[in-house]
Amino acid sequence: MPVIAQQVERAEDAIQVEASDKPSLLDRGDYAKAREFYANQLITKPDSIEALIGLGRAHLGLKQHDDAFARFTQAIRLQPENADAYHWRGESRLAETDFHGALKDMDRAIELRPDHAKSYEQRAAIRRKLNDTEGAKKDSAEAIRLGPSSPPLLRAQALQLASQRNYTGAVAALDRAIELSPNFADAFYDRGRLGQGQRGIAASLADYDTAIRLDPTKRHYYLTRGYLRVTDSAHALALEDAAKVLEFNPRDASGYHLRGRALSAQGDHEGAVAAYTQSIEINPRYVSSIANRAVAYNWLKRYDEAIAESTRALEINPRFAQPYRTRALAYDRQGRHEDAIADYTRYLDLQPRDEKILEARARVHRKAGNTAAAEADDARALEIVKEKAVHTP
Repeated sequence: MPVIAQQVERAEDAIQVEASDKPSLLDRGDYAKAREFYANQLITKPDSIEALIGLGRAHLGLKQHDDAFARFTQAIRLQPENADAYHWRGESRLAETDFHGALKDMDRAIELRPDHAKSYEQRAAIRRKLNDTEGAKKDSAEAIRLGPSSPPLLRAQALQLASQRNYTGAVAALDRAIELSPNFADAFYDRGRLGQGQRGIAASLADYDTAIRLDPTKRHYYLTRGYLRVTDSAHALALEDAAKVLEFNPRDASGYHLRGRALSAQGDHEGAVAAYTQSIEINPRYVSSIANRAVAYNWLKRYDEAIAESTRALEINPRFAQPYRTRALAYDRQGRHEDAIADYTRYLDLQPRDEKILEARARVHRKAGNTAAAEADDARALEIVKEKAVHTP
């Protein structure tokens, strides 16, 4: 049998064998198998738009962006009014950071198919890359309006948008989920978490309250509400949430951590040390409890212990900024100014726009007799304050 005929026969066999499997290959991320399947299809049907787009999507999933672009372009040449081809070519251009080309393709996809939520969602992502914030918000809103009507799918969409830092779109999706399903506890909980920046602490606390009323069996609802109550200075209520978390599991290290946070915020630093100690006894590598116990030791003027605990936290996670700040303060209180400056510098390497720590380092520079360095830190701190004021609504 001639070679070409054998290839065609094998391709036809593959199509017959895998036809029932085909729709799920791309959906489940089996891109290598999808690439093989669609390549086989094109042997027998070289002008198949479905196969060209499918093969392009497989290449895209395998990060073979040039090959993906070529397949989508071939589909467009064969069928210039195919919205899918423009949409996916736009995605391939986005993957290659060709944002203007991606926007052009997504515009055309939407022109050809104005009711496709995914194209609006992707155009929103492209516009964010181009710093078109308002355009991105409008596209996100339209994607939500056109998108899935199932509350669980809307919640999934919200979480995906949040992972892209599109919190406006995420909240819009959760609003719609709640409108469709007013007893959807997880949607209230997620809106509380993701919407705090734009809706405020009070609205987030109200959402957590609703989530707990609808489903009082979720431990993490109480834990998250408790931390926000600490932020809101509702310390007694935060302690109630910590107690509730520990009702679920008396050996929950995070419940004792929350208790320590609330007690420390109340000024009960001895109680905080005790709570953090319980947390650490349960989980000796609970780095936040170790770091916060160091903070409490500073409040109690137990500077050697604060230094030791901060060092322990940094041994677990050297990229954790807080222990550098805590240890720097302890060094400063002991008169170890050079050590304090070194730790403040390490902190600022991780958090370079913290004006308060720049001011703290300036004070230590002055104690060490380095006026020029102190003035440089104060000047930079003032610049950051002004920059933040410009970007604050």
